[in-house]
Amino acid sequence: SIDAVLAGAFPKDQKVSVRLPFPATAALGFAFNPDPDWTVEVDGLWTGWSRLSTVGLNFEDPSISTLIDENWRDALSLRVGAEWRRSPDLALRAGWYYDESPQPTAAVDPLLPDADRNGLTAGVGFNVGGLHLDAYGLVLIVSERSTRGTSLRGYDGTYASSALVGGLNATFRF
Repeated sequence: SIDAVLAGAFPKDQKVSVRLPFPATAALGFAFNPDPDWTVEVDGLWTGWSRLSTVGLNFEDPSISTLIDENWRDALSLRVGAEWRRSPDLALRAGWYYDESPQPTAAVDPLLPDADRNGLTAGVGFNVGGLHLDAYGLVLIVSERSTRGTSLRGYDGTYASSALVGGLNATFRF
């Protein structure tokens, strides 16, 4: 009985099309070796997210087609990383990055609760015979955002998230 009630609240199965414009990007970066054992890299990325002002959902039944306001803005990302090669068989790595959210506060909702974020990374790479291993970790610190009664779609709330990510890559050469 619940299925029948919910079915009336949603459109019948039909095709829908969505057109999302991809943003332009521009990046500039450089790496340098302040010492033979060190490599340092710095880069920045600009993304033209302001192209994403509205998203149109075009259904077969035009009466339910809609435009979703997004009003995103252009955003910057900054990154800094370093690698120290202790020997030909051992490298230690660390980095930091900042990603600016292109999403205005009014467009934040449960589907995409984006926010500015900082990432702290660390890694190690080493060789043992023909085996090369790389291990890494990432701590992602995401800013808390509150819509404070401005949500375009009625999903007012405070949104917070974080992530702890790790990985291991193995390569064997023979």
